[in-house]
Amino acid sequence: MSDNQNVDVTSIINESRFTGYQWLILTLCALSAIFDGYDTQGIAYVAPVIVKDLGIAPASLGLIFSSGLVGLTLGAVFFGMFADKFGRKQAIMWSVLVFGVFSLLTPQGHDVQSLLILRFLAGIGLGGALPNVIALMMEYTPMRRRGLAVNSPNSCFAFGSVVGGIVATQLIPAFGWQSTFYVGGVVPLLFLVVLAIWLPESARFLLVKGKSPERVLQIMQKIAPSRGFTEATRFTLEPEVHGITVKHLFTQGRATATMLLWTAFFMNLFVLLYLINWMPTLLNKAGQPLQTAILTVVWYNIGGFFGGIAMGWFSDRLSAPHGVLAIAYVGAAVFIGVAAFSIGNPYLLFPAMFLAGVSINGGQASLNTIAATYYPTAIRATGVGWALGIGRVGSILAPAIGGILVAAQWSIPSVILVCTVPAAIAAIAILSLRRHRAHEMAGIAASAAAT
Repeated sequence: MSDNQNVDVTSIINESRFTGYQWLILTLCALSAIFDGYDTQGIAYVAPVIVKDLGIAPASLGLIFSSGLVGLTLGAVFFGMFADKFGRKQAIMWSVLVFGVFSLLTPQGHDVQSLLILRFLAGIGLGGALPNVIALMMEYTPMRRRGLAVNSPNSCFAFGSVVGGIVATQLIPAFGWQSTFYVGGVVPLLFLVVLAIWLPESARFLLVKGKSPERVLQIMQKIAPSRGFTEATRFTLEPEVHGITVKHLFTQGRATATMLLWTAFFMNLFVLLYLINWMPTLLNKAGQPLQTAILTVVWYNIGGFFGGIAMGWFSDRLSAPHGVLAIAYVGAAVFIGVAAFSIGNPYLLFPAMFLAGVSINGGQASLNTIAATYYPTAIRATGVGWALGIGRVGSILAPAIGGILVAAQWSIPSVILVCTVPAAIAAIAILSLRRHRAHEMAGIAASAAAT
């Protein structure tokens, strides 16, 4: 290629094949998400044991669950804005450091108050990792593979939860509930060395911030080695959005889409965390052994892993992520209903929870991808972080509401059936977002034709 040629980074990434370098980035992002999923949902697996070991009232679990989710909310918002200022890599590494340290310290909690504090602090790191993993993967993935590739780290979050459940069933009887958190703290802290050495910063972020052109050149040479980029090549990208990035979620016609995304995130994460946090305790209360109670949530998360991959694949093939997601939410309401009336029959309960996981956990993966696709580079991490932050408000309320219903002595099926309502609302929000986007694209096309 000729010297001094302007090259659009987005076009190069979209046109190039998926290289080994991008597979490395995907792998590191996936592993970060696995550790995140393990630590985020580990508290739910040990909850029935903590109740007996520390003498905590079951209704108090709602406060412990919610404290971690408050941390997740603040972490998603803070680290989303942090990443748009200082970089995706820095945000991911600091997030992993925070949740690794405080997961390691969680076994030091011996009562409700200390567990509230420790899970809140761990939650700050846990909340910051996923939105930045999503943003980074989004910015290194060709458009034609975006649904599948960006859904993969999201699905790995669910896989991390599966690993957490399996590890919990093995470690708790042998070494106590504390051992699950020791594993969840040590492994991510060791992984920080790997991230520091091999995880690159987003080339798009570096261009938006006008930083390190030599690093951008090195990255693009690895992504498109056949293009012959040299030091004279000038890489370009869309101009930076100036000012406080949060306000730009509501400018240039984004307000309606942002509110619909926030609604869907709120409802999806309400259901997601409600079922994860309360199903082991509810089933144990209904007479199921602890292993069966944990395995129910394991199957739920296995469904999330496969659901995220499958929905990403269908979204790419059909070019209809909103329609696929809306159908999933309708299915979720049905499968949750089946699970609610199958608490005494694992042969029905496990498949129902697996399919609910396909719809809800997998749906969250697709929802994250839709949000990441909607916002431009300069505010992408902020957009995804705020959407997850608002969604975490739903996840904070979910265990607290579950605790209120348990304390009010609602029947166990009724406590579970509560989740069908937010699933239906999420479907409506996504269908409304699809309609809004269709009108928006039609307006853009009309303006282009007029000029």
